[in-house]
Amino acid sequence: MGFSALSGNNSVKRLRIRSDYAEEEMSSLLQALPGNTGIEHLTMHNADVAWTAENWGLLFRSLSTHPRINLLSIQRRFRYAAEAKSAILNAILQMLHLNTVVHKIKLPYGYNTEEVYQNSILPRLEMNRSCFIVQRQAVKRADPAIRPQLLGLALH
Repeated sequence: MGFSALSGNNSVKRLRIRSDYAEEEMSSLLQALPGNTGIEHLTMHNADVAWTAENWGLLFRSLSTHPRINLLSIQRRFRYAAEAKSAILNAILQMLHLNTVVHKIKLPYGYNTEEVYQNSILPRLEMNRSCFIVQRQAVKRADPAIRPQLLGLALH
């Protein structure tokens, strides 16, 4: 199955990915995600198939620079090793360091109570929802001579 048609196709706004593809098909699909800049809602829906750590990493790397996905939903439970839960949450956090567009992530039961979610992921999502309004307003009000420095600080 070729997913290259997904790349460059900006008419797709919502995408539901079932996880019952073979590993190489899933990898191909995940690699096509960054090329489709129209997707706003992405849902990962499992079919009780184990995902590899590589595919989880590829998913979040693909989303880290995506310009429009504002809702990510990971539905139902995916089978993975117990230690993979923290790896998945850390991958989400790394994605959010670069992606300021995602403002809502729906995770399977039990993820929302994890410390990394409560202390790191949730605050970033709240910042994304506010669209960095405070920082933007401060830069707009500043003297034009110091705007570049302020913008650099806000981006950092």
